[in-house]
Amino acid sequence: MRKILLVCSLLVVFLGIGFNTKASVVVEPEVVTEVIAKVESANAQIESLVAIAQSEAKVLEQNLSSKEYNTALKELIAVLVEETNAVANEAKEFAAKNGVLVECEYIKYEVGHKNVKIDPLIVIAWGVEISDSTVKNG
Repeated sequence: MRKILLVCSLLVVFLGIGFNTKASVVVEPEVVTEVIAKVESANAQIESLVAIAQSEAKVLEQNLSSKEYNTALKELIAVLVEETNAVANEAKEFAAKNGVLVECEYIKYEVGHKNVKIDPLIVIAWGVEISDSTVKNG
């Protein structure tokens, strides 16, 4: 009797470990295509914002003193990061609402004489349960 109880207990433990406790979500191919299009659009916006900031940095460098340029460049970069983060977060939230996991993949860009990490997006997976913390931190 003890052996049967032990075997049953071990089966429950091993089978319980093997099961995935996260629910999967069915995501239609059209939805995945729509999310990918949104991500590509967001990445194009991010690239455009970076290019504009790089051009503005060149103009600032030509027209300002060194001290004024450094101050203006810091402000320009702060605005760039804020704008690109907003674009990326909007796309990530849209993807998450549709069951698609999107993450930022930071890339270094040179703006003025500073290296800035900006976050273009990549689609990681779909049909998975996505938590709020994944959207905010991913």
